[in-house]
Order: sequence, then structure tokens, then C-alpha cells
Amino acid sequence: MPSWVKSSAAGLAGAVAALSTPAQAWRLHEPHVLGTRLDVVVAAGDESLAKRAGEAILKEIGRLDAVFNTRRPDSEISRLNVADRMAVSPEMFHVLSSAEQWRQASGGGFDGRLGRTLGLWEKAGAEAPDPAALAAARAGLADPVLDATAGTVARPAGVSFDLDAIAKGYIIDAALEAGRRAAPEITGLAVSLGGDLRCWGQAPGAEAWDVGVADPAHPFDNGPPAAIARLSDQAIATSGRGMRDWQVAGRSLSCTVDPRTGRPVEAVVSATAVADTAMDADALATACMAMSPAKGLALAERSPGTAVRIVDAGGRVHVSSGWNGLAEAQPARLIRTQGPGALSAEQRWPADWRLRVDYQAPDRQDVRDVSFRTPFLVVWISDLQNKPIRTLMLIGDDPEWHKDNFVWWGSNRAQAERFVRLRSRPTARGGTYEVYWDAIDDAFQPVPVGNYILHVETSQERGKHTLRSLPFSIGKAAFQKALPFTKEGGGMAVTFSLVR
Repeated sequence: MPSWVKSSAAGLAGAVAALSTPAQAWRLHEPHVLGTRLDVVVAAGDESLAKRAGEAILKEIGRLDAVFNTRRPDSEISRLNVADRMAVSPEMFHVLSSAEQWRQASGGGFDGRLGRTLGLWEKAGAEAPDPAALAAARAGLADPVLDATAGTVARPAGVSFDLDAIAKGYIIDAALEAGRRAAPEITGLAVSLGGDLRCWGQAPGAEAWDVGVADPAHPFDNGPPAAIARLSDQAIATSGRGMRDWQVAGRSLSCTVDPRTGRPVEAVVSATAVADTAMDADALATACMAMSPAKGLALAERSPGTAVRIVDAGGRVHVSSGWNGLAEAQPARLIRTQGPGALSAEQRWPADWRLRVDYQAPDRQDVRDVSFRTPFLVVWISDLQNKPIRTLMLIGDDPEWHKDNFVWWGSNRAQAERFVRLRSRPTARGGTYEVYWDAIDDAFQPVPVGNYILHVETSQERGKHTLRSLPFSIGKAAFQKALPFTKEGGGMAVTFSLVR
């Protein structure tokens, strides 16, 4: 298991508000867990307690992966999907029962029986799925029979269960409880899996757990959050457009399917839900994606202890009555464009263009020959004289460890405490990070077209250190560049183009 790091402070990238964390805040980031990323924050007196909680969390996630992972042929759900009737584990029975309850409560907006429909869209590429096949998949959606006394599930022949939209939340809940049982002395714990998370206890150095809510207009790891949710013993989940969108017939489509039509949703682009458990937050957020905003709000109002924030395709924000009591809008960044620092028309970047950077982290399985920990990585922009312009991304939360990235640290140490630690967002791919540069420097001032350098610096255990640089020129033409993948530092694709 990777070493835990001790943090002294944390905050929100590009935000004024900061979540300070004392020395007893221990953090772990793993880029490859269940096909997405895992972040854990433990409030504990020493590292041994944090490690004990973390080991239990990872063990529980691994155990439940064998229950709910449809991509594993040996998993319990895969065996259920080829059985007529089967005795199932308590975990499977509980999640299936909850899925059926949410299907009824949402009027079909949530459905855990869509395995065949989802499979058709996941396999689509140059052409959309055959309408007849989609109709046949919907026609087979009969009700399963769950026998609580016998602990069995009778699966209709036309049903293939896919519980990802509720089981991930259940796994988060179970992992958090496993961590608490393993280390009862800890005072606070947050478990985030792919952007859905649950928190418990005392937030390190704060009255509540501050969670940035991703803005669908800026779906990047360094994008400014649209809101800050302040949670206490609660869970939050976000469904929406993002990294896992399907590319079908030349179009980018939501990977959330409306169960009533069998087609990707279009009217809603993001839904964030807060509930007492991650399982309920996960299901509610998914349901709100497939329902109209009005019906999604109504579902939240009749679901005790929940709140939702929904963004429709026109960018309009809809919130339930409980949302304003636990969240505040993130103030827009102020960019000074007048006065001595103003740019002429020739100096300005093309309107609505930005630099996009896609980073792929190395997989721990690719480096079995060394004692490997996820590297502490920094991506930043400088001018040709190596003067820092903008820090785009940090991986690894401890400023003390980032000192080993000595090239960046020498000029940027203040940036080490400005990046989001907890963020609710649509599920990210494991090991994949998307950041952008929008012609603004670290002081939120506009920068001109011209020549710049992208730097990627990593530090690891046993003194391993890498620094790679990629010169580029911002002008009026699009371009693509890349840094080749390495097992020590990963790989990176850089694109400058019009935002679409």
C-alpha cells in the first residue's frame, strides 16, 4: 500500500475560501481503483491509525468488486445475469432491493436492469445501436422477484442487471464503515471514489467537510467549482457529462441512459445529490439525470434528508429546498482586463480557445520491479526564461513531499496549498486527468499569445525524480503535441483549439 502523507493545509483551486487541515490530516490518492480514482482523508493522531483505516478501506473495496463488477466474469453479478434464480449475498440483495425501491420512487427514472441497453451503447462506434435491438432490450424489462426469506433473486429472461449507478455508492458506504471499524480511534474520515464521496466525523481543521461541486461548463480537474457543499456525516454524488461520454457516430453522448427511451439523456447535463448515504446519493443523482428538472426536484423534496442541484442543457441551475442550506455558490473569478495590464487585440488569445492537457498516470501494475508509490506530480506553464506563469495540476497533497519537485517548488511553493482536495464530479477514468489553461496566470491576469513551456515534474520514493518540458507557441492556429508515456511519469497530450 502506498505511504500516507500528512497535510498541513488544503484549499480550493482559484477560490478564496480555504479548508485548513492540521497535522493530523492524512491523505491517500490512488489513480487506479475500480476503473477510477480513490481519495481518502483520515483525521487521526498518527500515521499508523490512518494506515489501518486505509488498508481496511482498500480490502473492502476489493471484496465488493468481486460482488458488483459486471466486467469480471467471476463476479456475483455476472453469475446472477446468467441464472434464472440464485441465492445471493446480503450485499447483493440489499443493493438490488434499494435499486428496485429507487425505480419505483423515481417513476422509472432510475433502473438497475439496463445491462443489455447499456451494452449496446458501449459497443457502438461509427453507428448508433440498431433501433430494433434497443426496443427489444426495453421490451424484456420485467420485474425481478426478490425473496427476502430465502435470500434469492429470480431474474426475468430479458433482464441483465447493471448496478454501477448505485453499487458504487454502496461500496463507498461499506468502505467508510470498514475504515471506522478498523481504526475506531480516528475522529474523521472521507472516502471518495471517482467523485462520489461520503464523509463522517470531524473535518480536519474545519466545522464541516467542504466539497467542490464540478461545473459542467468547465469539466476539468482544475476547473473552478460551481458551488461548495459543506457536509457533516453525509454523502454527495454527481452524475453528468464528462470524461466517460460515449463517442458514437461522430457525436459525444451522455453515458447516462433514460430507462424509458433506451437513449442517452439530453435535457440534463449534470445532477448533484446529497443524502445520508452514498448509495442513495448515487441513485438520486442518476435518476435526476433522466428526469425533467421539475420532476427531479420533486423526487428530492419527497426523499427525506436529500438535496439536489440540477443543471439543464441550457445551463440553467435548479436546486431543491434543502440545497441552499448546505451549499454556497462559488464566486466567479475576477479577471482584470483594463488598466496597465490590459492586452491589445493582437496580444489576446483567440476568443473561446484554450490549451487542454490530458495526463495519463502510470499504472502500479506496470512497475512491479520497483517499490513504487504514485508520483508526486506537478504540471505548470512558464515563459521561455522559466518564469512561472500558471500551475495547472498537482497530484499528491503534502507540501513537504512536493519539495522534492525542487524545480517547481523553488518558485511556486505558495501554489501547493491552493488545489481542491475533495470534489464531487462525474466519474473519472482511472489514472486519467484533464486540465486546461485559459489564458490566465496564477494571479488571474490575462497573458498574451507567444512562446511558452509546459513542464512536467515528478518525484517518487528512493529519490527518483523526472523533469520533462514541452515548448509550444500560442497563436491563432490550432496544434497538438505530446510527451511520450513513461512508466515513471506517465504521458501527456496537449491540444490548443476552439472550445466546443
